[in-house]
Amino acid sequence: MSTPPEGYNTKLMVGLCQLIDAEGLAVYADSGVYDPDDWATFIGLTPDQPDRAITLMSYPVEDNDLTDTITGLQLRIRGRRDPTEVEDMSDALYDLLHNRSHYYVNGVHIELSWRQSGAWMGQDTNQRIERVENFYARTQRESTHKIQ
Repeated sequence: MSTPPEGYNTKLMVGLCQLIDAEGLAVYADSGVYDPDDWATFIGLTPDQPDRAITLMSYPVEDNDLTDTITGLQLRIRGRRDPTEVEDMSDALYDLLHNRSHYYVNGVHIELSWRQSGAWMGQDTNQRIERVENFYARTQRESTHKIQ
């Protein structure tokens, strides 16, 4: 069985992790190895370490069978026990992504991104503070699968 090509959602999530890394907000390591004091970025699942983590997931919001689409971007932020570090990271991500227009991440053109909502999630079992931020991205989605 062959491996499918890298899809739109993967390109978008990897590109956003790379953008967050390039802006110096958090580290994106392909190897998955992070310093214990890093803010680390992940796609999909949040491992137990390091304590500071930003996990990205995508979800469909509006898909109309054309190339224009709105994709939801959920950013789960986990910090240590100081709630201000989670607030500060939330603000930094807002400054980076809210009302940002006409930019590319990993080959995906984002016409506009904006924060749609956010909420405190409380503490995890290790009493680390968690928050979620939901951004929307209006993009041009091109199919990776060609119908013949």
